[in-house]
Amino acid sequence: MKVGIYTLGCKVNTYESEYVMSLFKEKGYTISSFDDICDIYIINTCTVTNQSDSKSRKIINQAIRKNPQACIVAMGCYVEANKDINIEGVDILIGNKDKSKVVNLVEEYLLHKNKIRSLYSDLGSEFEDMEIKTFEGRTRAFVKIQDGCNNFCSYCIIPYVRGDVRSKKKEDVLREVNNLVKNGHKEVVLTGIHTGHYGEDNDNYKFPDLLKDIIMNVKETEDFQMTDTFKEMFGEVEGLSGYVAAKNVSFDMVASNMVLADKIYIMDYEWTFDFAVPLKYILYRSILLNAALYV
Repeated sequence: MKVGIYTLGCKVNTYESEYVMSLFKEKGYTISSFDDICDIYIINTCTVTNQSDSKSRKIINQAIRKNPQACIVAMGCYVEANKDINIEGVDILIGNKDKSKVVNLVEEYLLHKNKIRSLYSDLGSEFEDMEIKTFEGRTRAFVKIQDGCNNFCSYCIIPYVRGDVRSKKKEDVLREVNNLVKNGHKEVVLTGIHTGHYGEDNDNYKFPDLLKDIIMNVKETEDFQMTDTFKEMFGEVEGLSGYVAAKNVSFDMVASNMVLADKIYIMDYEWTFDFAVPLKYILYRSILLNAALYV
């Protein structure tokens, strides 16, 4: 059977969709273009703006019109934010929890033809384990290390659709990063809903600790450069400053607040500095969302 997947929104959704595709492949399904006539359509939705809500509905309706006989699955933030939603033609509704069970839910629907709603609050839930061995056809791979947000800003719906902060176990992160590197990926992006809050649910292990362990355990990681601010941050982590010195890391600033970074880039990290990455530079900015390792 052919499966088409459409992903809206953030890198976390991209990671989760890739994981879902890997589950279908393991069960012998064929992953096809979403534009094809498929037997199963999966729409991984977004709700961060009214526009993303509108696009989510649009893509769902496109799938229904394309093949009314197909199994239509709508999952993700838009569905989570609208638990009373009832779209004619949608067979399975999944929030942000149980995405890892989507294949089982689809097969249950195909067997019994009863519509399925798997919707409940993510608040208080545990991190949903997912692991990807390869992103086929890409040099850049994502690793989801964190989910949720505890800020509850008055204008933001994210904590209500993604739940509170949960972090992936460091052993799982290290294994996944190593496997992706061994499978030929030249860039690994650590991502999450609020990546800088990794470890907030663990008093003894935070984001800098994770970065230190990745640098020290992923053998392919080579020399890199970073800002003085980042050097100071790393200095707070026992054992890392000595390791950095041994690796001959440079902390030289260059014009326009740009820093050469040959192998490791840190971006979108919530501290006193923020970065985005254009190719082999770190450009100083105000918002920082992800950490990327070049290996």
